[in-house]
Amino acid sequence: MVVLNLFLIRLTETPNYNNMEDKKIQQNNIYIVLVHGYQGNPSNMDTAKKFFQDNNYTNVHAFDYSKTTSHHIARNASLLFEWLKENNPTNNKIVLIGFSMGGLVIRKLALDYHPTLDIFKLVTLATPNYGAHKPE
Repeated sequence: MVVLNLFLIRLTETPNYNNMEDKKIQQNNIYIVLVHGYQGNPSNMDTAKKFFQDNNYTNVHAFDYSKTTSHHIARNASLLFEWLKENNPTNNKIVLIGFSMGGLVIRKLALDYHPTLDIFKLVTLATPNYGAHKPE
Protein backbone atom coordinates (compact mmCIF):
# COMPACT_ATOMS: atom_id res chain seq x y z
CA MET A 1 0.00 0.00 0.00
CA VAL A 2 2.94 2.36 0.52
CA VAL A 3 3.68 2.28 -3.21
CA LEU A 4 0.04 2.98 -4.08
CA ASN A 5 -0.09 5.84 -1.56
CA LEU A 6 3.00 7.41 -3.10
CA PHE A 7 1.57 6.89 -6.57
CA LEU A 8 -1.73 8.50 -5.58
CA ILE A 9 0.12 11.53 -4.23
CA ARG A 10 1.99 11.88 -7.54
CA LEU A 11 -1.18 11.31 -9.57
CA THR A 12 -3.18 13.95 -7.75
CA GLU A 13 -0.44 16.59 -7.53
CA THR A 14 0.02 16.94 -11.28
CA PRO A 15 -2.43 19.81 -11.94
CA ASN A 16 -3.33 22.72 -9.69
CA TYR A 17 -7.01 22.47 -8.87
CA ASN A 18 -9.10 25.60 -8.38
CA ASN A 19 -11.69 23.67 -6.38
CA MET A 20 -12.82 20.16 -5.48
CA GLU A 21 -15.09 20.02 -8.53
CA ASP A 22 -12.07 20.44 -10.82
CA LYS A 23 -10.35 17.59 -8.98
CA LYS A 24 -13.39 15.33 -9.44
CA ILE A 25 -13.53 16.13 -13.15
CA GLN A 26 -9.83 15.25 -13.46
CA GLN A 27 -10.32 12.00 -11.53
CA ASN A 28 -13.28 11.00 -13.72
CA ASN A 29 -11.23 11.64 -16.89
CA ILE A 30 -8.58 9.12 -15.86
CA TYR A 31 -9.04 5.47 -16.81
CA ILE A 32 -7.02 3.30 -14.41
CA VAL A 33 -6.20 -0.20 -15.65
CA LEU A 34 -4.80 -2.80 -13.26
CA VAL A 35 -3.03 -5.79 -14.83
CA HIS A 36 -2.35 -8.92 -12.76
CA GLY A 37 0.66 -11.19 -13.00
CA TYR A 38 1.43 -14.69 -14.29
CA GLN A 39 -1.25 -17.26 -13.42
CA GLY A 40 -3.17 -14.52 -11.62
CA ASN A 41 -6.62 -13.12 -12.18
CA PRO A 42 -8.37 -9.76 -11.80
CA SER A 43 -9.33 -10.46 -8.18
CA ASN A 44 -5.62 -10.24 -7.32
CA MET A 45 -5.98 -6.52 -7.96
CA ASP A 46 -9.06 -5.99 -5.75
CA THR A 47 -7.11 -4.26 -2.95
CA ALA A 48 -5.56 -1.79 -5.40
CA LYS A 49 -8.93 -1.28 -7.12
CA LYS A 50 -10.62 -0.53 -3.78
CA PHE A 51 -7.79 1.84 -2.85
CA PHE A 52 -8.37 4.00 -5.93
CA GLN A 53 -12.16 3.84 -5.63
CA ASP A 54 -11.88 4.92 -1.97
CA ASN A 55 -9.91 7.92 -3.24
CA ASN A 56 -12.72 8.95 -5.61
CA TYR A 57 -11.42 7.48 -8.86
CA THR A 58 -14.46 6.13 -10.67
CA ASN A 59 -12.89 4.53 -13.76
CA VAL A 60 -10.85 1.73 -12.20
CA HIS A 61 -10.75 -1.58 -14.06
CA ALA A 62 -8.83 -4.84 -13.92
CA PHE A 63 -7.86 -6.44 -17.22
CA ASP A 64 -8.43 -10.20 -17.31
CA TYR A 65 -5.94 -12.24 -19.29
CA SER A 66 -5.91 -15.15 -16.86
CA LYS A 67 -6.51 -17.68 -19.65
CA THR A 68 -3.56 -16.41 -21.71
CA THR A 69 -0.79 -15.71 -19.19
CA SER A 70 1.20 -18.54 -20.76
CA HIS A 71 1.10 -16.78 -24.15
CA HIS A 72 3.75 -14.40 -25.41
CA ILE A 73 3.92 -10.94 -23.83
CA ALA A 74 3.26 -9.29 -27.22
CA ARG A 75 0.08 -11.34 -27.66
CA ASN A 76 -1.22 -10.27 -24.25
CA ALA A 77 -0.34 -6.65 -24.99
CA SER A 78 -2.37 -6.93 -28.19
CA LEU A 79 -5.32 -8.37 -26.22
CA LEU A 80 -5.04 -5.49 -23.76
CA PHE A 81 -5.00 -2.98 -26.62
CA GLU A 82 -8.19 -4.48 -28.09
CA TRP A 83 -9.78 -4.50 -24.62
CA LEU A 84 -8.90 -0.83 -24.12
CA LYS A 85 -10.44 0.11 -27.47
CA GLU A 86 -13.69 -1.59 -26.43
CA ASN A 87 -13.78 -0.47 -22.80
CA ASN A 88 -12.47 3.11 -22.93
CA PRO A 89 -14.78 4.56 -25.60
CA THR A 90 -14.35 8.16 -24.45
CA ASN A 91 -10.57 7.90 -24.82
CA ASN A 92 -9.82 9.08 -21.28
CA LYS A 93 -6.22 9.44 -20.18
CA ILE A 94 -4.97 5.98 -19.26
CA VAL A 95 -3.04 5.02 -16.15
CA LEU A 96 -1.56 1.54 -16.43
CA ILE A 97 -0.52 -0.36 -13.31
CA GLY A 98 0.98 -3.80 -13.78
CA PHE A 99 2.07 -6.35 -11.20
CA SER A 100 4.87 -8.79 -12.06
CA MET A 101 4.21 -10.12 -15.58
CA GLY A 102 1.43 -7.55 -15.89
CA GLY A 103 4.19 -4.92 -15.84
CA LEU A 104 5.80 -6.57 -18.85
CA VAL A 105 2.46 -6.59 -20.66
CA ILE A 106 1.79 -2.88 -20.06
CA ARG A 107 5.35 -1.96 -21.01
CA LYS A 108 4.96 -3.83 -24.31
CA LEU A 109 1.58 -2.15 -24.83
CA ALA A 110 3.15 1.28 -24.30
CA LEU A 111 6.01 0.53 -26.67
CA ASP A 112 3.87 -0.89 -29.47
CA TYR A 113 0.68 1.17 -29.23
CA HIS A 114 1.70 4.55 -27.71
CA PRO A 115 0.79 6.57 -30.82
CA THR A 116 -2.86 5.49 -30.55
CA LEU A 117 -3.28 5.56 -26.76
CA ASP A 118 -3.26 8.49 -24.35
CA ILE A 119 -1.08 6.90 -21.65
CA PHE A 120 -0.86 9.36 -18.77
CA LYS A 121 1.17 7.21 -16.34
CA LEU A 122 2.66 3.72 -16.33
CA VAL A 123 3.60 1.97 -13.08
CA THR A 124 5.15 -1.47 -12.72
CA LEU A 125 5.27 -3.32 -9.41
CA ALA A 126 7.60 -6.32 -8.84
CA THR A 127 8.13 -6.63 -12.59
CA PRO A 128 11.04 -8.78 -13.82
CA ASN A 129 12.30 -6.12 -16.25
CA TYR A 130 15.66 -7.87 -16.63
CA GLY A 131 14.18 -11.37 -16.88
CA ALA A 132 14.34 -14.16 -14.35
CA HIS A 133 17.41 -16.23 -13.65
CA LYS A 134 17.15 -19.92 -14.27
CA PRO A 135 18.34 -21.95 -11.28
CA GLU A 136 21.48 -23.95 -11.93
